[in-house]
Amino acid sequence: MKPERFRLRRAADADVDGLLKVEQTAFPRPWSRRLMEDELVCEFSRLWVIDDPGVPVVGYLCYRLIADEMSILRIGVLPHRRGRGAACRLLEAGIGEAVTQGAATAFLEVRPSNASALRLYEKFDFIPTGKRPGYFPDTGEAALILTKVLRKGHTRGNEGGNT
Repeated sequence: MKPERFRLRRAADADVDGLLKVEQTAFPRPWSRRLMEDELVCEFSRLWVIDDPGVPVVGYLCYRLIADEMSILRIGVLPHRRGRGAACRLLEAGIGEAVTQGAATAFLEVRPSNASALRLYEKFDFIPTGKRPGYFPDTGEAALILTKVLRKGHTRGNEGGNT
């Protein structure tokens, strides 16, 4: 499949329905409308969307930036648009923004059974740094914690000033 020409932009209130459509198709336990609306106004949250003509939200990234850590909460793309570069574009934009705002590390939790997500994160040099047993309540599956160093001399858990 050839890459598509997506438009990348910050999410807005008008995107909630599109964000929820991605949620319903991308995640076994989708977020509620209220949770999505709360993320849009949370001072620590950042939401990026990718769209194209006729599809207001093809995919989105939600992360929180707290102190110098980027915590990636969600990245999802409509099933019929996967494999065309949307997730890569979203992750590039989010990481770029987080770095310019002072992030030193990025981390996320992912299902070990989610092979496509693991391939994406591997492309971006995320490495496994731990597990959260029973993290996913729908299956009881553990989560892999993946971390990426964004600023040299810093590792997650190194908040004591040894950078």
